[in-house]
Amino acid sequence: IADQLPGNAEILDVGCGTGLLGRELYAYGFESLHGIDISQKSLEVARQLDVYKAVHRGELGQPLDFLDSSFDALISCGVFARKQVPVNAFEELVRILKPGGILAVVLRVEDEGYYEGKLLEYCSAEMLTEVLRKRLEVLTSCRHDLLVLKKAL
Repeated sequence: IADQLPGNAEILDVGCGTGLLGRELYAYGFESLHGIDISQKSLEVARQLDVYKAVHRGELGQPLDFLDSSFDALISCGVFARKQVPVNAFEELVRILKPGGILAVVLRVEDEGYYEGKLLEYCSAEMLTEVLRKRLEVLTSCRHDLLVLKKAL
């Protein structure tokens, strides 16, 4: 996705935890990073990395404190797994994503389409378009798919 976004893109690290993904994105030259997580302790660690413009406490599946069309990209890794996050969380994420914006999410294959199914519903409704699907074989205990989707204009 680095080649599809300008360096000044407003990016939300969804479920940022302690900021590992944010640190990587910052290393690629993205400087308008925001993080959101449910854990205040994790956010305190992420804030100390000094790679985020702002970190926000919020719970996925609940209304998020962002205006409509706030972000050029939403990126999430290791969050949507084992049905820990309500599937309705994508409703808010689509709301805060700008038209033409990118949603990149890593999903566990072993979740048997729990989250993927909801994203494909958005594709069927022509709200999102699948740009990329890639199988990631990082761990021996489970497999992941990277899905990159673009919000309709």
